[in-house]
Amino acid sequence: MSLYTVYPGGRPPENKTVTIDPQGEVQSIYHKEMVIIEPPEPGDGVMPTLETPYGKITSAICFDFSFPHYIRQAGRAGVDIAFDPSWDWRAIDPLHTWVSAVRAVENGFSLVRQTNDGLSAAVDHQGRVLARMDHFTSQEPVMISSVPIEGVRTVYSRVGDTFAWLCIAVGVWFVGFVVMRRRN
Repeated sequence: MSLYTVYPGGRPPENKTVTIDPQGEVQSIYHKEMVIIEPPEPGDGVMPTLETPYGKITSAICFDFSFPHYIRQAGRAGVDIAFDPSWDWRAIDPLHTWVSAVRAVENGFSLVRQTNDGLSAAVDHQGRVLARMDHFTSQEPVMISSVPIEGVRTVYSRVGDTFAWLCIAVGVWFVGFVVMRRRN
């Protein structure tokens, strides 16, 4: 479950997810990490992963999914399903949801993104949209979906942007080589 808790007396609010098992025991608490314009303090930078009968699961919150290096820890941990509770607004609907879907493909997990004031979607590890519900256009504000419970391991979750940086380095070397040849 996702909670935004405001406390009296000046204590900073909390933006977090809480995972509870069928016996009612709290299994994990995750605090939003990428806090830029919000008052809550960021979390510890660790996405919790839990082994369940439905695969290995994790959660991050909203803007956290805009940071590939951060979400990559879920791919490295072999997560099968990620949950992304969010609160968007019309100006970024549906872009923010599709950015989160890209993170799912990069890291090989299914994604369930519940969004207030935006596009909610469930996608598999290949980016196929399994369900969607846009707050601004849907008549029925309910989304139901089944998602695959087995993710895949991806090269991206292991090496990250190494290949892209290598391409940039080779491109710079090539331009430098051409410039030096023309001078000679």
